[in-house]
Amino acid sequence: MSLLNLTLQPPIPLEEQLHKGLITALSFSPSGNLLASASNDGKLLVFATTSGDLVDCIEMRQRAFSCIVWLSDTRIIVGISTGTILVFDTLEKDLRCNAFRVHRRGVQHMAYQDGVIASATGPEILISSLQDNGMEDEWAVMNTMAHPDSSDFNTCSSAPPMIVTSIHWGARPTSAQPGTLIVGYIHHGISIWDLKTYTLLRTLPGTAEITIGSVALSLEQNLLVLSNDTSSSLDLYNLKYMSKTRSIVSSKPSGMTPLSGRRSPIWHVPVQFAFGGRVIVGGRDEDGNPGIWQLSSETPKQALNHSFSQEDSRSVSAIAQCHTDASNYYTWIATATTLGIMDRAFLYPSVYIWRATKRESPPMQKQIKHADPRHVAKRRRSFQRYSCYILLCFILYVIALAYSLAVDNGM
Repeated sequence: MSLLNLTLQPPIPLEEQLHKGLITALSFSPSGNLLASASNDGKLLVFATTSGDLVDCIEMRQRAFSCIVWLSDTRIIVGISTGTILVFDTLEKDLRCNAFRVHRRGVQHMAYQDGVIASATGPEILISSLQDNGMEDEWAVMNTMAHPDSSDFNTCSSAPPMIVTSIHWGARPTSAQPGTLIVGYIHHGISIWDLKTYTLLRTLPGTAEITIGSVALSLEQNLLVLSNDTSSSLDLYNLKYMSKTRSIVSSKPSGMTPLSGRRSPIWHVPVQFAFGGRVIVGGRDEDGNPGIWQLSSETPKQALNHSFSQEDSRSVSAIAQCHTDASNYYTWIATATTLGIMDRAFLYPSVYIWRATKRESPPMQKQIKHADPRHVAKRRRSFQRYSCYILLCFILYVIALAYSLAVDNGM
């Protein structure tokens, strides 16, 4: 696989201190023109991607926003801490909101496809249908997904809790194959479910060497990358065979909270695919900055520099990407920083918007060689001899033709 030559433009500065709590999710709208950020401070902010201007703010007191899914450029689904899923019509004068209580605890992860929502909290996964009848959204829970099979590692007396870390829709349902749902668990591996029969198709069993922080799928849905909190690495898998193809080591251990420095079960390294699955955005360097990794390279191509330092213990809590260019020439990348403390001052989280562009290869320049005068004179003499030979042949041809005509007339 050939290497991409990328140009990373400086991030677009956004207004600071808009969020007072941890930013839990970032998501681009389908067109890529808008970016939404959710936080546990009860704020949902919408920014213009190209300028970074704040275009909308939705605030709910004593509520924490945890996950975001766009339905269109004006409709967005949000999961909150009460176990409720909200549908907002943004960018409208009169804010329209429909609510549906699906979980007893806070909604942590969501995935939407073709009117169906998969939502998760802890070990619980629900499949719900969303239908718009013109006046208000109608919701209905279709099924509750079963828990994955336990292994020897997670059935011991000190077994860790079963917690979902990511949900993704796999292949879309067709006449030849059913739709699939890909679920990642912190300690219980990855499960791929058949949504027609709700049976388990393939699994990546959980082991002591794998602690899944987050999971991302490539655009073709043939590759899967997960952030492994145990080995502080980004592990790449073939989705069809669930076989590991390579591992990218991140130097800074994951799972470190910025305030206490202790491991937390909800603090993980985010990861995303970009440029059609040829690039991975994620990991952490010694200062907490994520990098842009190419699948064919062992070292990061570039780092997303947030001006972190080891003293403030900050890193990135969420990553989102969106490529709307048909030629896949550029992609938008958004990152959210964590909370931190520096010189007894509290550091609030910030949102950065980056644009990564494929750099054009320099044109090939022909090397101009200066001709040797002796060679030029030699070629000139050869051309003169060849011209004389052609002229002599032409004269002989004319003489032969004239003689032939004279003989014919004499007869």
